[in-house]
Amino acid sequence: MGYVEEEVVRAAGKRYEPIPAVYKTVTRQVVETEATQRETNATTTKITEIQNALKTAGFNPGNLDGVIRATTMRAVNAYQTSKGLPVDAYLNLETVKSLGVSPK
Repeated sequence: MGYVEEEVVRAAGKRYEPIPAVYKTVTRQVVETEATQRETNATTTKITEIQNALKTAGFNPGNLDGVIRATTMRAVNAYQTSKGLPVDAYLNLETVKSLGVSPK
């Protein structure tokens, strides 16, 4: 007698297996002084206030519309230079306070 092989075929299905989470603690040190903190959450109203302060101080910020454009940043950098403040591509808190504008 001969043998008959049976092949069992199942329909494709989904199988769920939990994958344990892997955690890693990353430690980093950031030294940030008040002069290097960025004015990143400024509203258009606050930016307009800064633009007006720049204009009053004799620096042309361009449109007084609450939008930071190249003209505004050129005025910021010129103001920073004239006051001996850190000159960078940002409105830092030291500059904002120097202009007499509340950072809040």
